[in-house]
Amino acid sequence: MSPLATGEPSSRKAPSIVGKKVLQATFVIALIVAASIGGAFYFYRYGDKTTSDDKVIAAETKQILKIEVPTRLWPKLMVTRPDVMTMVVYTPYKESADPSCLAIACCLPEWAHDRGNRPNQVLQAALQQYFPQFETERWKDTETRDVQIRGQTEKVVVATSYRVEDHKEVRVVSIENVATDKGPIALYYQTPATSTADDDIEIMLKSMN
Repeated sequence: MSPLATGEPSSRKAPSIVGKKVLQATFVIALIVAASIGGAFYFYRYGDKTTSDDKVIAAETKQILKIEVPTRLWPKLMVTRPDVMTMVVYTPYKESADPSCLAIACCLPEWAHDRGNRPNQVLQAALQQYFPQFETERWKDTETRDVQIRGQTEKVVVATSYRVEDHKEVRVVSIENVATDKGPIALYYQTPATSTADDDIEIMLKSMN
């Protein structure tokens, strides 16, 4: 006869609520750990890798593009974004010097095959991420020049703007896309609008031929 009918205590125990909560908590923790490991692996595989070794940066620059870097600039940072691009950045050696920069990005050919991927846009995004002090307002007095680069005629934009951070007037040079066997290249140069700024720009542009 059923224990309920006789009034005897049942030998079956109700499932432990505490036990269920422990299992649920263990499951949630396992998911969090798995997500953390997956995120760490993704970052290791696809996250930016950086170096400030000036010799490594200078050597990589030579591999990317033949160019005479303005004398007051020094290798500052190299950013390698797996499956996308490598960017080298030059800034003044002395931190107290008037801010200026030269940034060159070389994108992987397979990444550039997608028409929506533009070398100059990924360069600007990466430069803003690592060096936001070089962000500028809208350009003015924009001039598009035909310049010989690597034996080919390329479009180069030269303009005047103002830095957002300190509102100082600057001269900027932008090259959106130069095809090379290593992949498309984009370049951005910014320097204070001094009496020698345009001469420095001319020397740099001529050195790329």
